Amino acid sequence: MNKKSSRLICTVDIDMDYCTDITEPTVKKYAERIGADFYSCKETTQSLAQTKYNLLFQARHGGYEKVLLLDADVLIRRGIPNIFDHYENALFNELPYKNKEDTWTIVNGMKRSGHTEFADENPFYNMGVILLNSEGLEKLSDLLIIANKPEQEKYNFNSILIGSDLEIESLHQRWNTPGGFMLPVDDPTLLDAYFIHVNGIKDPQKRAEKLKTVSLMFP
Repeated sequence: MNKKSSRLICTVDIDMDYCTDITEPTVKKYAERIGADFYSCKETTQSLAQTKYNLLFQARHGGYEKVLLLDADVLIRRGIPNIFDHYENALFNELPYKNKEDTWTIVNGMKRSGHTEFADENPFYNMGVILLNSEGLEKLSDLLIIANKPEQEKYNFNSILIGSDLEIESLHQRWNTPGGFMLPVDDPTLLDAYFIHVNGIKDPQKRAEKLKTVSLMFP
């Protein structure tokens, strides 16, 4: 990371070249327009969650005041507001998928596996878009506990939030609009989206096709 600004936008690209060919140019342009540093992590032997943890540690010790961490399948539309200014005082921002059927299928599965901390009253956060200020960076990096099994890592991120003193302010859905398997391209929700997260499609070719379609329909 070559620090020039107090704000940083990171993308995590692990075996997702089919996504970044489309998404990364949109993220770079956004970073340039709002005066933020841009960093893309492409080479790593670690898991996605471990890579995210390490990027947060690096940003904390690099002296950044605010960090936006994005998955590689997040497309940023042109002409949208500056997210750092929009959430100036937020410690932690995420999109809760609470009450969404697909997430509660996951959560219920985790409960059956012994993860009783995911009670119905606790929100479950998608980690494709994470926004932190310096205080949130410090608190979250102190809380991070690395899961032993890769399939548990995304749940571990949520586990450490439960009962912590992190002040969580959820992003409006337009900052993390699911545009993968959950929404057809003609869904009106996409018209209001700022960040379109084309997640949930496991097949790389199909995800690339969906990304291309979405990028052409919602530039």
